[in-house]
Formats: sequence, structure tokens, C-alpha cells
Amino acid sequence: MMIKKTTIKYLVTIICLLFPLHSIYGAQFSLDSEKNELNLERNWEVKLLIDTEGEYVNAFEGKITFPNNLLKFLDVRGQDEIVNFWIEKPQLINDNQISFSGITPGGYNGQGVLFKIIFETIDIGEALVILDQASVLLNDGQGTHAKLSVNNASLSIGEIEASSEIIVIEVRDNEPPEAFTPIITKIPEIYGDKYVLIFYTQDKGSGIDHYEIKEGWRRYKVVDSPYILKDQKLSKKIKIKAIDKFGNERLITIASVYPTELYENYIIYVIITSVLVLLFLVYITRRVLWKKIKQKQN
Repeated sequence: MMIKKTTIKYLVTIICLLFPLHSIYGAQFSLDSEKNELNLERNWEVKLLIDTEGEYVNAFEGKITFPNNLLKFLDVRGQDEIVNFWIEKPQLINDNQISFSGITPGGYNGQGVLFKIIFETIDIGEALVILDQASVLLNDGQGTHAKLSVNNASLSIGEIEASSEIIVIEVRDNEPPEAFTPIITKIPEIYGDKYVLIFYTQDKGSGIDHYEIKEGWRRYKVVDSPYILKDQKLSKKIKIKAIDKFGNERLITIASVYPTELYENYIIYVIITSVLVLLFLVYITRRVLWKKIKQKQN
């Protein structure tokens, strides 16, 4: 889902009003591989690191390009450790570019991994993995851009001795995502007078794959946060599932905020009553006809 930068700023501003504010002077992005000399036809992990240089940041975005004649994109992992709300989850948007945009309410201070990209090396050569169109926003409640420096990655793909390989361990995950508390609120600057549901959780094993929501009698559907509720009267129960990449689920149920009174559902009850009466009449009619047929036979 592509969101305009002005929308990101509005969302950051609203969320920041609910959390303590801090200042920031700079930040650094780094694309890092534990080894820059890689084996051919192997899976390799490239991390996007963030260093806030001792201060707080609360929003991140950018695009990562790579040579798709040398590297094949396989997966993104660990994207739930720092970023709480992905406006655009790290994802492949064309053959050689990964895009991302996310928010951390309250700010993040420190050094950490924003997410990890798993590539397969498919040919020999020098592969440059480059982060561009990158930005980090200050946690000042105004969405101000921080000073930013970027370190890109240069990977040499060739026939390297097997003993120097980096092995990407396959993740096995049997645990559901962590419990979470969704929030129903309004963000007038973006969604007008509509209620939206904001939700987020983490999965330490394989990472969150997607979320699904069910409002009242509606079917489950895949959604992202923030989500504009269909039931703006808040009269229906809401169920939201967080599903990780191994299919494990965490189900959270939100009771209706303003339960619909019995008389407001009169149409539904009239329909149900009418159907029951019709079925009863059909049953009686069939019994009468059956008796008449029996009498004629006798």
C-alpha cells in the first residue's frame, strides 16, 4: 500500500501527541552483511541497521535497490522488533527494489536491526545493495526530518571456500504472535470523522505475515493498520487475528462499544420470524396433502 509522505507526517503527528517527546540531531542507516565475500547459489542475510546516535526517532522510510541479475529476493524477517506500525511493510515493489515505511510511537533510541533481507546469490559478480530515498523523522510532534547518513553494502559473489560460508538457519516457529491491545480512535487530519482501528504485535519466531479482521457477521478479510472500520456505529463485535509466517494465530476479540438494542434489530427478527412461519405453513400443507392422498388410497 503506497501512502503519501504528507499522510505519514499527519499520522506521526497524531500518534506523537499520545507519547513523550524527545529531540534528535542525527541518525545513520547501514546495510550490513556479516561477510562481504559470498558463495554462489547460497542464501545470504543483509540487515538494515539503524543507529540513532543517542537520540530518539519515530518514523523510517526508504527504498533498497539491488542487482537482480546477481541477487534474488527471497524474504524479509525481523521487521517487528523496532517498528510498531508499518504504513508500508518491507516488500518487493518491482524486480530489484524493496520499499518500506513505518512508525514507532514514543520514539526509538539506540542501535538495532530494522529488518533483515534474505537473498539468494544467483551469479558471480560485485553486487551493490543501495538504500536511497531514505528519511528518518524526529520525535518532535511535527514530523521534522532528521539529519541522516547512509552506508550501503558491497557484496562480492564468487567461488569461496565452504568453511567461510554464512549459513542462514531455517526458522521453526510453533508459537503464536504476542498478545496485543487494539485501539479504536479518530484521526481527523487523515480519515476525517471516521473511526479507525490501530493494532500491532510482534512475533519473535518467524515474524508477522498479516492481520485479518471480522466485524460482526462479516467474513474475515486481510487488513493493515490503521484500518477504517465498516461499522462506524461501533455496535458490532470485532475479531482480529495476527498470523505469523508459519500460520500460527493470535485472536483478539473487542466487544461492541455501543451494543445495538434489541428493538434496533427488529428487521432481522421479522425476517427470521417470517421464515419460521413459512416453514411451518409448508409443513402443515404437506401433512394435509399427505392425509388426503392416504384417504383416496383407502
